[in-house]
Amino acid sequence: MKFRFSFFLFWITFFCVAQQGLRLRDSSSGKEVIKKDSAAAVQFLDSLAQNRYYLTKVLSVENTHAGTLIIYDKGKSFNTGYIKPDGELQQTFSWPEEIYTKNIDSLRSTINSYFADQGYLFNRVKSDYGGMKNGAPLIHLSVEKNDRRTSDALVFKEYEKVPWRFRRNLELQYLGKPYQTNTLRRLQNELRNHPFVALIKGPETLFTKDSTQVFLTLQKKKSNTFDGIVGFGNDKNEKFTFNGSLNLQFRNVFNSFESIDIYWQRSPDRGQNFDLKTDVPYLFRSNVGGDRKS
Repeated sequence: MKFRFSFFLFWITFFCVAQQGLRLRDSSSGKEVIKKDSAAAVQFLDSLAQNRYYLTKVLSVENTHAGTLIIYDKGKSFNTGYIKPDGELQQTFSWPEEIYTKNIDSLRSTINSYFADQGYLFNRVKSDYGGMKNGAPLIHLSVEKNDRRTSDALVFKEYEKVPWRFRRNLELQYLGKPYQTNTLRRLQNELRNHPFVALIKGPETLFTKDSTQVFLTLQKKKSNTFDGIVGFGNDKNEKFTFNGSLNLQFRNVFNSFESIDIYWQRSPDRGQNFDLKTDVPYLFRSNVGGDRKS
């Protein structure tokens, strides 16, 4: 299979070096696709040979007035067959040297998901056709893991003045660990019902050659409340006084995830009540909080 497409790549590159586009026509359906160059054409044919159409072959290459026309036959689609996993797959999944499966797609998906959860997010399961056996294809299966991805940085956008310790706790939980397919979902669930911040949109990941960055677009929740009635009048000594009640709640005013509750009540006959409650979860960039009532 590799020899067939490597030879095809050499031939088509030599044959149509000046062509800007290549047309590939399925001999059975007549359907055509256009690829920009020979490498893209080979990639298209190889993807067929990797996924069910193991008997894919090139029938002809024609140079026409409209450009290069490649006619191919993808053959029969197979999803059952005999699998010969390589040594790494045998060891990882405790598989024997040969397996018969009725669902090759499911088997490939299992392999892909397993290695993705180990941080090899861009792994590729490779299938090499090894002939027919009892009317079914014999497929040599291997995995190309590529680089292992770890979460390198959390980037806060919009609301950037979150407490240092809150930021640090998330970094300790997620950074330096394998980036998994459910990493973004876990982050979203963790922040979904947070009392002080809200996600404007779901977490996003930027993959570059050397880093994996997770972007969190946050919004500061506005949860300050004011409730009360204030009047004025004279007390029993005929002195002018303010009367009524106030209930104030301040949340995250100083960007430290603090809560401040103030309750004040005064009446001419019952005197005055004042109640202050504070809760500061992060003191001096630590996980130690402060709670005060008076």
